[in-house]
Formats: sequence, structure tokens, C-alpha cells
Amino acid sequence: MSRVLLISTNLATTPYVVYPLGMAVIARALNDSDHQVEQFDILAAENDAEILKKMIARFNPDFICFSLRNIDNTDSLSGDAGWYLEQARTTIAEIKTLSPAPTIIGGPAFSLMPEAILEYLEADYGVVGEGEEALPRLLDEIRAGKQPPAIARGIKPLTGEQFATPQFHPDILNFYRNRSGIANLQSKRGCPHHCHYCTYPELEGHRFRRRPPATVVDDIEYLIKTHSIDTLFFVDSVFNDNQGHHLAIAEEILNRNLKIRWSAFFRPAGLSRKDLRLLQRSGLFAVESGSDALTETTLKGLGKSFLLDDIFTTHKLCQEL
Repeated sequence: MSRVLLISTNLATTPYVVYPLGMAVIARALNDSDHQVEQFDILAAENDAEILKKMIARFNPDFICFSLRNIDNTDSLSGDAGWYLEQARTTIAEIKTLSPAPTIIGGPAFSLMPEAILEYLEADYGVVGEGEEALPRLLDEIRAGKQPPAIARGIKPLTGEQFATPQFHPDILNFYRNRSGIANLQSKRGCPHHCHYCTYPELEGHRFRRRPPATVVDDIEYLIKTHSIDTLFFVDSVFNDNQGHHLAIAEEILNRNLKIRWSAFFRPAGLSRKDLRLLQRSGLFAVESGSDALTETTLKGLGKSFLLDDIFTTHKLCQEL
């Protein structure tokens, strides 16, 4: 068993603060592999280096893992303030003066440019893609005295049944609930669509991998009963799919009589009035629509798989609820 410190490096607060769900998922996977885990969120700690120093001294980790959510804020006018890797590089350099533990990088930002980011951050190892299987395996190999490659990758994509259930940290969750009023969950990974600008398919694969609806709603029930969460956002690339997974989740929420307000990213096509009413009864209070354009030419140029008429039809149906 190893002591593993997980650190979320994200400091972005716009458009709103978002709970570091990936770190919580990895925490559960590591605990299930008999590792002792501590979670630290730099944003929730108000970027206070002294708190982090004290945690490292107290916990004395065998490994220190960093989650990188974003490379930049995609705003070319923001200058250095929109470049997030420099802050992560500074944090890692400071931690290396406090602990001899190997440093390991993961998260969606790292998975987009693993070799370049590993070199830039001067960390010891990195994990590309899903970490539930890859990270415990990497730790075991290092502890066994092996010399694994600097960049570890999953053997194969996980199924929805294999996704780890998030291990929410109460103090971190309270910070985000107080700041944004919203917790977040993931019901599936992957995206079968081909929007030209989007990295979801690169990060999660080109097909949906769905968690069982009952498992998703188990998490919702836990958040309600244990942490008094009343508002939730699904962070799936697209919540509505062509197999009705989103509807099955709504039905399960209603079957358990859970009171939750929730929202998600929606593709503005393929939604019927009946579907939207079911979703609304289960707690849907807002639809974040991935429209992105209001001309057929631009939609086609972006690689969107729906038409302008689909956008207006979906918008009208939502207005009529």
C-alpha cells in the first residue's frame, strides 16, 4: 500500500467554479486498489501554499499526482493570465523541494499533449486517458522496482460498468457548493459526433460508454442524503443520446422520488416534447445547448450534425415547458 496525494491544479473560476470530479474518481480507484489517498484542491485552499506544505509534511506521501484540467482558457486576448501550465510548473517545482516523492501528471489537459507537457512541467511520470486502471498499475510497477515508461496509458477503454464512483471530499465539496451551488457528475464518457473544434472524442473516444442508470442515480442519492446537494450538473460531452440513456436516468430519479435540480450539455436535436417533460419532472431546470452557430453554413463548417431548424425546434419546445 502506498500513500498517494492527489492535487487538483485548476484555478479557473469562469464561467463558474467546477468540482474536480476526475480527482474524486481517481481517489476511489486508488482506495479500491488498497492505497491510502489524500485529496487537495488548490482552488478550494485559496491557493495557499502553506496549507499544502503542511499536508505534505503530515501525510508524507509516497507519490504526488497532479490533475491538469486545462492548458489555457482559449482566449487569445487574455495573455499570460490565460496560460495555466506555468502555474502548474511553479507548483510542481515547489513541491519537489518539499518531498522526494515521484511526481505524476494526469487529467484531460495532459492527455492532449502528454510528451510536451511532461517535459515542460519536469515531472517524473504521466498518465494518458482514464486513470482508474493505468495509475494503480503504474504505482505498483514503481513500487516493485521496475522501470516503467514515463508515460502510462490504459490497456483498453473502460466500460461504463468499470468507471470508478467519485469519492467526494466533504470539505472540497462544501467549497464548491458555497461558491457555485452546484455539484457535478458524469453519466457517460465519449462522443460519437465530429465537431471540428472539440477534444472530447480525442480524450474519451468516439462512442458513448454509459454508466448504468441505477449507478448514476446511486451517486445522486448519496449526494442528496450525505451532503445535502440540491443542484447538479452532468458533465457528459452530450447528455441526450440516441439510446435513451438520459431518459432512463430521469425515470430512475422519479422512481426513487429524489428531489434534485439538474442541468447538462444537450445536443439541440432529437428531443421530443414528451422527452423534455419527463426530464423536467425529474428535475431538469436548464438546458445548455451546444448550438454554437445560427447559420447553416457555419454549422456545417463546425462539423455539426444538426440543422438550424433543429436548434429552433428544440428552443421552442423548451420555451413551451
